[in-house]
Amino acid sequence: LLMQGELAEMVVTDPPFNVRIDGNVTGHGKVRHREFLMASGAMPAPAFIAFLECFLRFVICSSRDGAIHYVFIDWRHLHQLLGAAIPLYTEWKNLLVWNKRNGGLGSFYRSKHELIAVFKSGTKAHINNFGLGARGRYRTNVLDYPGVNSFHPARKGDLELHPTVKPVAL
Repeated sequence: LLMQGELAEMVVTDPPFNVRIDGNVTGHGKVRHREFLMASGAMPAPAFIAFLECFLRFVICSSRDGAIHYVFIDWRHLHQLLGAAIPLYTEWKNLLVWNKRNGGLGSFYRSKHELIAVFKSGTKAHINNFGLGARGRYRTNVLDYPGVNSFHPARKGDLELHPTVKPVAL
């Protein structure tokens, strides 16, 4: 409905990671978010893979042939995302690492990154706005941007929007 029949050339999506929000995402701050309706920590692995597969099929059907899809996931569920995604996509283009300024919650190691799997849907040519080498552009698969747990002016407003908000510049 939002795209009025148009198909996406590129998709950036952040499906639930099958991790509880309370105690894992927002910590003990003033801003509290409700749990997601699905994939909020209660799904066994096979059910979560089926959830991701269903979600990705919908995303693929909403995209043009050759679209590029950026799918956020945490390290604990990367293997489940890949299990669902690889059979559906034409190509796994890359794995990006969003390197945040500060580590998040955790006790063994605090996660200071999030993963972004990049896939190509279909066989037609995909958009390529990178222009690597042109106009001095240099891109790597490690993206250094502050997360919501950094101290920057928009932090509070960002955190109120969503429990796992991503910076627009990313």
